[in-house]
Amino acid sequence: MKCPSCSVEVRVFSPEWQAQRESPAKRCPACAREAEVVFRAKPFLAWFLLSGLAVAGVMLAFGASPPAATLFGLASGMMIALFPSLELRIVTRNRTGTRAVLNKSIDLPVWLSPAPWLRSLGRALWALGSLIVLVVVVGFGVPPPWSGFLLAVLGTLGVWRREVSLSWFKLNGGGALAYAGGLLLAGVVLVVRHYA
Repeated sequence: MKCPSCSVEVRVFSPEWQAQRESPAKRCPACAREAEVVFRAKPFLAWFLLSGLAVAGVMLAFGASPPAATLFGLASGMMIALFPSLELRIVTRNRTGTRAVLNKSIDLPVWLSPAPWLRSLGRALWALGSLIVLVVVVGFGVPPPWSGFLLAVLGTLGVWRREVSLSWFKLNGGGALAYAGGLLLAGVVLVVRHYA
């Protein structure tokens, strides 16, 4: 992402930007002007289609099955298209457009806000669903022995760090250990199944 004020390239995973992860107002590390990350749909769609079709075509050319190539092309297209579609914009306080209306915070009445147990259940189901999708994508997209090794390495790193940080959610403590343990178990099962 390039800052529109000072034209310095701001990397999403740089320590300066990640240090502002929890703060509501983020600033450019170079010029310290308040900025916001904006998702652009058209570049995302263009990058998703081009990269997804390219990855699926390469996998089909190397003899992968059509369902595996399609699944891996969709997953890799989404991951590749995410970063080019993000843009950094300077925050202006007197915005009156559609974006300002959509980004306006709304306080829901107490009876409409979900119960704490429902939020916990939603987070657990979201983590479980992402674990299943990750195992399926890697299991079908990467050739058999290497898919197991990749999942086992990812699981081992998660258990060792006691933290799982993906682009769509972050887990700490027991949740991270359960998630990383699931990856490790799936990797070991795939490796044993291949060599058995």
